[in-house]
Amino acid sequence: MSRRHTAVIRAIINPMKEYPAYAATELEVIALVDSQRLARIVTIDPDGIPRIGLHVFIHDGLTIEVHMAVDDAQLADVKRGSPVVIEVDEPLAMTPSHWHDAENATNADQFYRCASVWGSAQVVTDAESIAAHLRGILARYQPEGRHSAVTPADDRYRDAINYLAVVRVEGKSIRSKFKLAQRSDAESRERTLAGLAARRGPLDDKTASLL
Repeated sequence: MSRRHTAVIRAIINPMKEYPAYAATELEVIALVDSQRLARIVTIDPDGIPRIGLHVFIHDGLTIEVHMAVDDAQLADVKRGSPVVIEVDEPLAMTPSHWHDAENATNADQFYRCASVWGSAQVVTDAESIAAHLRGILARYQPEGRHSAVTPADDRYRDAINYLAVVRVEGKSIRSKFKLAQRSDAESRERTLAGLAARRGPLDDKTASLL
């Protein structure tokens, strides 16, 4: 791998400045993964440029599976040996500076949770495993059922199964930043919580509960 490709990979797996105060535990990262509907998958194309896709997924801890069409460029990247990084994030509420200071705009803040996971990637192509993956996807995203069971023998699913491959990433390392006012003093935190309670925007209650 060239130095250029190595630099690009490092830029992907270190997407943010790391602060120990904002780092999440592995269990917290798994909980964030479980709470999200979609995950970003990052691979490197033959020219060393990051390629990003958005996917539904299933997971077992930090082992995450997505499916791709057999002619998907990201699947070609994985087969070629590209590293694979999976990223999930949850934007939360922002707080205006005037909650803390009538003049100093540096007191504005944005809260969020994000994590990237990377490790060894495996491409799975046998029909039974793909069908099992799709059953897992349906169980996660359509828990009410109301569909026929996905099997390779079913004519309704055979073509779709043949057109897919599963990419399974066994997460070995994580980067995380859960920015939840960990570095704020007690007085600032109370002002933030009071402002969120008064504003009651779409993300304010959840942000307050996490803070």
